[in-house]
Amino acid sequence: MVSNMQKYRFFSLCGYLSIVSFFLMGCNGSNSYYHFLRGNSLYTSGKFSEALQQFLRADEAENPFVSYNLGLVYIALGEANAAHEAWRISATSSNENLAARSLFNDGVLYYQEGNYTKAYSLLKQAVRIHGHDIEIKKMLELTHGRISNELDPQIPQVSVTQDKSEYARVLDYVQRIEQTKIERSTSDARVDMNDW
Repeated sequence: MVSNMQKYRFFSLCGYLSIVSFFLMGCNGSNSYYHFLRGNSLYTSGKFSEALQQFLRADEAENPFVSYNLGLVYIALGEANAAHEAWRISATSSNENLAARSLFNDGVLYYQEGNYTKAYSLLKQAVRIHGHDIEIKKMLELTHGRISNELDPQIPQVSVTQDKSEYARVLDYVQRIEQTKIERSTSDARVDMNDW
């Protein structure tokens, strides 16, 4: 005799398989989301060339994350110019998270290339979109420091080995600024009873 649990499992399995088969029938090579998901899978497996092919088949207009992921694949393949172009496209997305991450990644890439002015501009745009993102703020401060060093040659340049301490300094600065904002907002909320 078949128990209710076994019937439930069978029907659950049949339902699951029918949903998956329906989805796959719709993904016979022309479905943008199929190529997007396949590209993600290949990218996480380290198969960057195959992932690139899948992302190129996906429709960027239908899914704005395609161009963002193309930028990641291009970086993995060593194609910085193509990554810049892909992130420039995804930065125009109406999705604020996507736009901010695209600007951030593009800014970091320009920073790594030594174009600090362009990096600063992109990171500043990212902060305007996501002002609460500490990672973006840290990178903006680090870039600002590099630009300041270029403008004032008396300030010693930070070497690559010192970047971690520079990063910690920037984090400490941002945390102090954020703490000051919190303290100000709580002190404004308090009412001094002696003023009566």
